[in-house]
Amino acid sequence: MKTRQFIITGAVSDLALQVDFLGKKEFQTKQNFKALEKLGFEAKYKQVLLLPESGTVLAGTEFANKPKSADPYHQLNPYELGANLFQKLNLSKIPAIQINSLPQNLQNSHDFRNLILGFLQASIDFVTYKKPKEDGPAQQTIGISTALKRLLSAEDMQLLEALNQGITSSRQLIEATPEEINPDSVVQVIQQIFSKRRNTQVEVINYETLNQMKAEGITFVGRSSQHKPVVTKVILKPNGPVKRKIALVGKGVTYDSGGLDIKTGGHMKTMKCDMGGAATMLGVIQTLSMLNLDNTEVCWISAFVENMIDGTSYKPDDILTTLSGQTVEVVNTDAEGRLTLTDALTLATLENPDYIIDAATLTGACVYALTEHYTALMGNDQDLNQDLQNHFEQEQERSQLVAMPEILRESLAGDLSDFKNIPDFRYGGHVTAGLFLSNFINQHNFRNPELGINDPHEYSWVHLDIAGSSYNKKNNDLGVNGSTGHAVRSLVSWVRKIDIS
Repeated sequence: MKTRQFIITGAVSDLALQVDFLGKKEFQTKQNFKALEKLGFEAKYKQVLLLPESGTVLAGTEFANKPKSADPYHQLNPYELGANLFQKLNLSKIPAIQINSLPQNLQNSHDFRNLILGFLQASIDFVTYKKPKEDGPAQQTIGISTALKRLLSAEDMQLLEALNQGITSSRQLIEATPEEINPDSVVQVIQQIFSKRRNTQVEVINYETLNQMKAEGITFVGRSSQHKPVVTKVILKPNGPVKRKIALVGKGVTYDSGGLDIKTGGHMKTMKCDMGGAATMLGVIQTLSMLNLDNTEVCWISAFVENMIDGTSYKPDDILTTLSGQTVEVVNTDAEGRLTLTDALTLATLENPDYIIDAATLTGACVYALTEHYTALMGNDQDLNQDLQNHFEQEQERSQLVAMPEILRESLAGDLSDFKNIPDFRYGGHVTAGLFLSNFINQHNFRNPELGINDPHEYSWVHLDIAGSSYNKKNNDLGVNGSTGHAVRSLVSWVRKIDIS
């Protein structure tokens, strides 16, 4: 999908709009700060004032930490600051801006990098289906003053570029129309991104093979679409010997009609975003492939399906046999993502990883419980849960640790099958969905002898429910409508930490 976006440049332009980020202390050292106060500017967080005569922009950073709060995200957020700068200015006809100064508390490479990244991501304009603008500069750039270049090393710039490309690819995949991105075409997109990279390899499991494997969690959901289900696997090799393995799994429902339990009341609109988990993991592994991992192999697995309707549609009351050999009774065909994840997670265990992380736009219950601002983070390993949560807090991408109480597990037991895909009650749906998935990372439960598992393991696993956080209406740090790229930064940060630990 085509986009227009500011690009970062090392050159300093005399024509660039000069941007000064100011805290209260820096603001009050300005000779004219009293006059600026009369214009309503006091350097408060996210205040922006354009001074056209001098070609200067003042951007406030003073964060008022009131009322008293235990919220770890209630603090200055550089990524949000950078995005806010773009959103507050009409930059359509401005060829260049330059960040001229920063307050003392933002003068570190991590925060400065995220500030620039937030600006770049907020500046993205998805133009594939729009009439081209007849005026405005052909290319727009954001530069850094000579005094601030010391904050960003060559490695910092490499990470900035990699994250920008990875997050952009993630958001592009979600924003493309369901006609453009489907289980057939998405394979071509993935191969185009990774086929020429020396450190990645792409494997594809087609519909016929999935049927032979009896991966009915995938094939039942997607069989009624003209675009038959497919599984893609991208393996990222490290520079050195493999000491750790990480499996990333992303829900890849390219469009969700709800199936025979069809979505009504306008809820089908925006369901192109139901492959947000796969798009997130695409962004993560693309970013990592542009960096240097020393000893960690990363494998991304996604099952891509369309949940559509025809005479072959799977039905409520059907009982399917997953790749693991465990059986699931279909209570509702609109709880399809967890069915495809049963087989994708099973495939992930066959990689024998140290950790499995999945991301999925899984439940409306997550949005009701936590709002669109938050990801629900849950799993079977308390230390891993907390470690990953720490990286979300470090990157200031809102997530909330959620418990999976064992008392609820029995609610998923089937009468004629091992499990039901949803329980008989409506409460805590994001929690029961997580409990459902946990049955498919424990090989001790598997009953398919053809998998050839001689030494079964239960793997350390985290599930990220990104139903609200990956796609929403301005309830995000970028201030955009649509795809957000949420969780890519945090997951990249976590993998890189694992690689050096």
